[in-house]
Amino acid sequence: LKDEMQLEKEFFDDISFVKEEGKYISEEKFEIAGAIIINEALVREIRDNKKTFTMPQFYGAMQSSHCQWYGIIQHFDIERKNYINLKNVVINSFITDKDFKVSALVHGTGGAGKSTTLRRLAIDLYENQLFHVIWVEDDGIIEFVEDGLNSINNEIKKDITKKFLIIIEDWCRMFNDKPDLA
Repeated sequence: LKDEMQLEKEFFDDISFVKEEGKYISEEKFEIAGAIIINEALVREIRDNKKTFTMPQFYGAMQSSHCQWYGIIQHFDIERKNYINLKNVVINSFITDKDFKVSALVHGTGGAGKSTTLRRLAIDLYENQLFHVIWVEDDGIIEFVEDGLNSINNEIKKDITKKFLIIIEDWCRMFNDKPDLA
């Protein structure tokens, strides 16, 4: 009996309940080194932050204090031509069970909107609950490779049905100086 009670306590220690629009929504509490987990807690933190940003700051690619995430949440961005197709491809790759991993590359010239499109994708998809959305930026890639991937593996060992969408922003910039990590 004590083992069951301990298991139940551990389960509830790993889950938090957030009241939203009159309903309680559960959010798993886990961290992934070197990455940002895109979830309701992040969106709420950015939305509730006292610091607001302007459209010129967003379009000027201001990188500090979640300006780009704030712009996406506030819908400062515009939908790109093939965004719906990209979103559907990602969703469909998680719908059926597969024994292989899916990789995709979004490429284009600087300032074309690659990161903005991927941020929009991350924000739009975190709510679908088919998978966890993980965002890795250049300053966290080494920590993610060394520790974060292990955290993901541990989460999958706990629950083999867990799936993760990992978005690595600006792969080329990250690995130009570190080709041994690529």
